[in-house]
Amino acid sequence: MAKIKKQFKKWIKSKLKNTYLEFAEANKQVDEEDVLYFPYKGKDENYIIRNTGMEPVQKKCEYGLPIPPKDLWLGYGHNAKEYLYGKEQIKKMNEILAKNGYDITRMKSILDFGCGAGRMIRWLKPYSEESTIWGGIYSY
Repeated sequence: MAKIKKQFKKWIKSKLKNTYLEFAEANKQVDEEDVLYFPYKGKDENYIIRNTGMEPVQKKCEYGLPIPPKDLWLGYGHNAKEYLYGKEQIKKMNEILAKNGYDITRMKSILDFGCGAGRMIRWLKPYSEESTIWGGIYSY
């Protein structure tokens, strides 16, 4: 009887563990570039190991502008999706300008002072036909 209890506990434990692992796997959202290795086929024990010496595929924003390497992000975001959140700040900036009687489409020059690696300035591209857009940053 004790042997059956032990086997049953072991079986339950493995079922709970597998259920948790399946749930965690189904709910995690990881950029492929952020992991060093990942399963080749589902739950198979074979893995693909990224060649970190290779140049990663250059991701681009929806305007076709390249996303700079993470070491230039200045702490803005942990992945490309977070980094590209600058789009929301530009949207908010446009709302504030409009509330105060300014129309960004009528501006001849736009300066993004403190532009860093272009987290926000990239979202001004639609205005680049009519406006001169500058970015500057003071680094010490």
